[in-house]
Amino acid sequence: MPNWLLIFVPATLALEYLAPDCYLPIFARSGDDDTPKQVPWSMGKALLVLGAASVLIAWSSKILVAAIEPSTRQLGLSNAFVGVFVVAILGNAAEHATAITMAMKNRMDLSLAIAIGSSVQVALFVAPVLALASLFVGPAAMDLDFPPGLVLVVLLSVLITGQVAGDGRSDWLKGVQLLAVYLILGMAFAFLAGDSPH
Repeated sequence: MPNWLLIFVPATLALEYLAPDCYLPIFARSGDDDTPKQVPWSMGKALLVLGAASVLIAWSSKILVAAIEPSTRQLGLSNAFVGVFVVAILGNAAEHATAITMAMKNRMDLSLAIAIGSSVQVALFVAPVLALASLFVGPAAMDLDFPPGLVLVVLLSVLITGQVAGDGRSDWLKGVQLLAVYLILGMAFAFLAGDSPH
């Protein structure tokens, strides 16, 4: 892969993420909002809470990684399965809980925005920033050259999400179908994926 492409692709994806006007109006809530208005925090308090939360998240991430590594070796799980499924479930538990809570309060627009927004954030911001940072930190530059199987899974995920969220309605059958797709992909990664990077 050419060196200029290692910088151009991640920078373009990060810029796309920083332009949220493209996709956020889709999830705008219509109608009256009867939730009580809250007094905003001061800048100092907000920064303090954000900093404390960041430190706690970094600490809990180290604990998560330390707990997952021996377990995956003992169970014989592939790195692809652990990265795509185990870490995704455990790392986003708070977002999943919030999305479920909002869905139970009949705020499906917010629930979808939380669930889909996390994936958009990782795909368009976190991965490109990590690729750019790897040019300066680390033993080798990280590229965005993913194996065809992972690209196919991402493509299927985007198509299925568009199909489910496109009509603006949801029911229990769609939920069961989404869980079935998730289980099928999970079994495919558990049994077919190897530890090789490509």
